[in-house]
Amino acid sequence: MTSPAQAPPGTLRLGRFGGIDLLIRPSLLLMAAVLVYLFAPRFASDNTTGAGTDAYVLAALFVLALYISVLVHEIAHVVLARRYRMPVSSITLHLLGGETAIEGESRSPAQEFWTSVVGPLTSLAIGAIAWVLARGMDGGNAHTVMQAVATVNILVGAINLVPGLPLDGGRVFRAIIWALTGNEATGIRAAAWVGRVVAVVAVAIPFIWLARGDDDATSVDLVLGLLIGWFLWTGAGQALRGADRTARLSAINARGLADAGTEPPADAPSLSADLSGVALLRAMAATPSDVYRLTESDGRTYGQLRAGRVDAAYREGHPGKGSV
Repeated sequence: MTSPAQAPPGTLRLGRFGGIDLLIRPSLLLMAAVLVYLFAPRFASDNTTGAGTDAYVLAALFVLALYISVLVHEIAHVVLARRYRMPVSSITLHLLGGETAIEGESRSPAQEFWTSVVGPLTSLAIGAIAWVLARGMDGGNAHTVMQAVATVNILVGAINLVPGLPLDGGRVFRAIIWALTGNEATGIRAAAWVGRVVAVVAVAIPFIWLARGDDDATSVDLVLGLLIGWFLWTGAGQALRGADRTARLSAINARGLADAGTEPPADAPSLSADLSGVALLRAMAATPSDVYRLTESDGRTYGQLRAGRVDAAYREGHPGKGSV
């Protein structure tokens, strides 16, 4: 876990919330400035806001409200992760939103599904509440800002439900494919390739707008499209590399790597012979040892498991027996 006194490289530490580090990347400040620049003219064009400084103040208030909404979105992920007893070390706000650092992997498709979908649902809920509040206002600056907050949160929630990694919707799609196939790595690969398709579309759309001579299209839209596409493509690539790691982990099972019938040392920690994948590694990490006693459900000893053999199986990517 990140030390309270020091932020990871490339981030600034704002403080702690519920034992979790709140971090920002400098790119967040750049995006905030871009958003103020983009939205100020739109606020100025509204007859209720006036122009000049007032429009930029309103745009700044809107951006502040937007990032508070993003933080609430990430906190929703934290609440669900902790419900499933998954440690969370930090929340980082960056150029295109936020990221919650959940340590360890989901133990089931259901955990992955609910931990992922709660963020977009929270954004949609914030958008709906802001929309209702805006409708109850008689115009004015507060109405304008609240309506903008509602629109953007609904948009953020909807975009995050797009079924491509690294978006939350990609993790939801990954969970669904995992549940249907029983193979987590298959779910990751499917969602990552959808994410790459979405990245290409994100880059292509502003080019198409400019080519068609759309009056609302600007060079800023093109830059944002390129940034979003780069973010999605990079995240999808990382997910594909992670799928290989997940496949190697899934292939590991204690029973297949054990010396069946071999009596382990008397002081060897006991593990279930039915453990596999991440569950096996977690159990080994909880009681570090060079040798483990594998036991059946009725308490009988199945054999011994050497930690070195598990390491070798992970590196080689298969569960079969091998010398260490």
